Amino acid sequence: MGLLRSHQSIGKSRNDLAGVILESVAVCSRMLTWIDHSKTKVGYEIPLNRHFYRYEPPRALEDIAADVKELESEIVAMLAEIVGSAEDLK
Repeated sequence: MGLLRSHQSIGKSRNDLAGVILESVAVCSRMLTWIDHSKTKVGYEIPLNRHFYRYEPPRALEDIAADVKELESEIVAMLAEIVGSAEDLK
């Protein structure tokens, strides 16, 4: 068998043969692995959100709608200054 080295011998049972084959496969796969040391980092990640985050419930829908309408009226007023009148924009 090509998987066995000269110092290895096959035992009398199938379990011994399976053990030898698994060991040789593990050695081969260990030789094929590599680490790109230019991409490794030394240090730890500190999850600040986990320690300092405080939940704030969302605002009421009516408050958000009022803010949007106020911003719309400000935009229309600014465009009216540029274009001429607010009636032309509607």
